Amino acid sequence: MRFDVFGCSQQGQKFCARTFVAILALAVAVHAVPARFNAEGDLDTAAQTFARAVLSDDSLSAPIPYSFKHESSTEEGTHTHEETGDGNGRVTGSYTLTLADGRQRTVRYTADETGFHPEVVTNEQGTESNSPADASFTSSALPGPDAAHAAEPERLRLLASGGYKSKA
Repeated sequence: MRFDVFGCSQQGQKFCARTFVAILALAVAVHAVPARFNAEGDLDTAAQTFARAVLSDDSLSAPIPYSFKHESSTEEGTHTHEETGDGNGRVTGSYTLTLADGRQRTVRYTADETGFHPEVVTNEQGTESNSPADASFTSSALPGPDAAHAAEPERLRLLASGGYKSKA
């Protein structure tokens, strides 16, 4: 067996030469791509400067007043959402989820320079009124053990009627 400069056998020389040419072409292509660093070794920020100029265009960043409202219903319940933005960065709105079984959650909110401020009102079992993380949470549901005692007759009725079957 004879080896040449590329380290290829006589039989594989054609394949080896093509591989070498492909690698050489790839190296030339990579070298032709503009460097991300300038001659001094600093990061070339021309693209970032352009992007910043586009993002700071006043016509793009000026708040525009808006409002919307929608409602959707299915057999499982309804969802409503409405929101208004005043054009100065202040947003107010609310959304409500109402399930067919009577559970309901309403969230009223404002968002402004001081942050997002939600107020949650619900009748969902297992919830209680409190104010975590600067959010008002008002619940008309019975708290923990009381909710369990109140639900016991319904649980027993469903158990007796076979109502705890999976929906598979």
